[in-house]
Amino acid sequence: MKTKISALLLAAFILLPSSFILLPGCATVQPGNDPILVNAERTTATAYDTFDTFFALERQNDTYVKAHSPAIHKFSNDLRRNAPKYLHTARALTETYRQTRTAENKANLVTAIAVLTEAINQIQAYQPMLKSTP
Repeated sequence: MKTKISALLLAAFILLPSSFILLPGCATVQPGNDPILVNAERTTATAYDTFDTFFALERQNDTYVKAHSPAIHKFSNDLRRNAPKYLHTARALTETYRQTRTAENKANLVTAIAVLTEAINQIQAYQPMLKSTP
C-alpha cells in the first residue's frame, strides 16, 4: 500500500510539473520575459524535484527494481551520478545567457535544458513500471 501511494505521489510530481515543459503553449510567459529563460528556470526546477522524487521511490523499491527492472536500476544510478552536473550546468548556462544573450549562449542553454528534459522523459517512461512494483 505504501508503495502504491508513493507511486501515485511520483506520478503527481512528474506528470503535472513536466507538462509545463512538454506543453509550453499552456504555460504563459509574461510580456517582457525571455521565453528561453522562463523555460530554463521551469525545467531546472522541475528536473530537480522529479529527480529527487524518482530517486526516493527507486530506493524504496531497490530490491524489486534490481531483480525485475535492471534498466531502471542502471538508469537511476547513472542519473544519480550525473544529475548534479546536469543541474549545475543548466543553472550556470541560464545565468550566462541572462547576462549575455548571444546565439552561442542560447544554443548552449537550450542543449542543457534538452538534457534535463530527456532525463525527465525517461523517468516518465519508467514511472509506470515502478508504480506496478509490489
